[in-house]
This record gives sequence, structure tokens and C-alpha cells, in this order.
Amino acid sequence: MTLAASILFGFPLGFLLGFRRRAYIPFTVVWAIVFVVQTLDLTFDTTAPNYGGQRWWGYWVAQPAIFALGFALLWLGARFRARHQHRTQQAV
Repeated sequence: MTLAASILFGFPLGFLLGFRRRAYIPFTVVWAIVFVVQTLDLTFDTTAPNYGGQRWWGYWVAQPAIFALGFALLWLGARFRARHQHRTQQAV
């Protein structure tokens, strides 16, 4: 779920709001909410491999990497926006 949130919100927020605090805060809030819900779901899911807690270290290593991917998509969206605006200004 955090990967989906990073992909779905990272690039569009970067494109719409730029690579500034006004994009960081909404992305971080949405990602944190999804992270908490996902972690609680995995912790209390009786069908999960590690029922009762996340003992698998890969989960805790992958989450910061996924968050960093979201920030990379924010940056990429902002770069795409800047390039698009630059081309638009040159055409005028």
C-alpha cells in the first residue's frame, strides 16, 4: 500500500505543487497514514506470515526505500513541470 501511495501521489504532487514544502507535507502525511494502516493490518492479520508483529527485517528496510522513491517521484514531477513550463515560455 505504501508503494502504491508513493507512485500515485509522488509524481502528481511534484508536478502540481513543485518540489517544495507545500508538496512534501501532503505527501508525507498521506504516506504516513498509509504506513500506519498497513503496519497495523499486517500486525493483526491472522493469515500474515508473522502474526503478532513485524519480525521480518526486510519490511523495515523496504519502507524507507519506498518513501525515498516517493520523494524521487516528487522531484521528477517538479522537473517535468519546470521543463514543460520552459518549453511553453519558449514557444510564446
